[in-house]
Amino acid sequence: RLPSNPVDRTTEGNSENLPNNKVPTSTSKRQGLLSKMKLAKKREQNDRHESVLEHCRELLGIVFAKSTSADRVMKGLNVSFDTTSGGGTARSSPATITFAMRHRCLRVASILVPQEALEEVLREDDFATNASHSLKQCAFGAFCAKELEEMSLPIPHSDLLQLSHMHFPSYARALWRHHRDMKGPKGRLLLLILELYLKEPISDYSFFVSIIKEIEALRLPRTLLLAFECMVRYMERIGVDAVTSFIEATNHDMSRVITHLSNFVYADVKRAVNKTSESGETFDRDEIDSMVSTLSRLGRIIRAFSNATGGQMLLIEFSNGLLETLKSKTFSHEDGKRLHEIFQEAVSSIDSKETQKELFEKVRELHPAFCACDKGEVDCEDMHVLSSLVLANDGDKL
Repeated sequence: RLPSNPVDRTTEGNSENLPNNKVPTSTSKRQGLLSKMKLAKKREQNDRHESVLEHCRELLGIVFAKSTSADRVMKGLNVSFDTTSGGGTARSSPATITFAMRHRCLRVASILVPQEALEEVLREDDFATNASHSLKQCAFGAFCAKELEEMSLPIPHSDLLQLSHMHFPSYARALWRHHRDMKGPKGRLLLLILELYLKEPISDYSFFVSIIKEIEALRLPRTLLLAFECMVRYMERIGVDAVTSFIEATNHDMSRVITHLSNFVYADVKRAVNKTSESGETFDRDEIDSMVSTLSRLGRIIRAFSNATGGQMLLIEFSNGLLETLKSKTFSHEDGKRLHEIFQEAVSSIDSKETQKELFEKVRELHPAFCACDKGEVDCEDMHVLSSLVLANDGDKL
């Protein structure tokens, strides 16, 4: 069964909440969790600010540490946090600083420390002179090194800033050339190669497509789903004009692989529905959340490729698959509404108004409660608006 909440690679590889070390022009600053503490006295507020800065220095000190020895670097962090928390529990420091630790510290800093405090520390401390590019780029470098480390593959640089300056597409090719026959988590390696390659505009579509086909051949639906989500983010980054050439260059291959992925997902959904119907039981909460999340993610991918040759047909097939799923009597009213929302988003992306109207009429026959409308003919756009009024926005988390 496809999991609904895979390892958060998109956040790890592309952390949108990590600020640049340059002061942004926007007047809206990201607020870390530590900034939410309410203090009445100005002196206490200043003390708290200094404490936040100290935590930030310690965390970033680990992120950018030149040495891999944890003795000196971790000592200050342990003392800093023990002093603040008043803890009496002895901590044992690890022997070495791994890239997993660096990556984790960078994520913790991005969550806890306000953006202004991060920028202040970067400007005033020693490593700031070397951090000539954003923490977001460093986060991706740390993420890549962490993945290589956990797959027991060699890391090209021990210094995070050097790693973050790499030409990632070239390194992706080198990884595949030297480790394509590796034993172990090959899907993880392929996904990392894809993420590395898509950090820059694609220069060799044949290499890019070969990685996708390799994932498909290994029958790894979870990895394939993550790979297409990575492609969607790439399409959003390169802009509308460049997306056209991207789709044209990969058109036939991507449409076929998406069809294959869709078949994987719906086969899994059908098995779960049939099993529940035969046993007479209801879905487990985690199971239904997994199903809805996976279908939502697949729908977003198919909508992104809707302008490709065959993309409209993929949308129609996906919508019909949802109709079949909605026929099951095993879903609660709330879960049916969540599935109906995914259906609505897919159908609304179909160009043919006649097809839209036909599909909306079918779902209205199945679940009249979801489509609050009067009897008689209803315009397709009216149906869309009326359906929106009764659907709860459930949020679509990766």
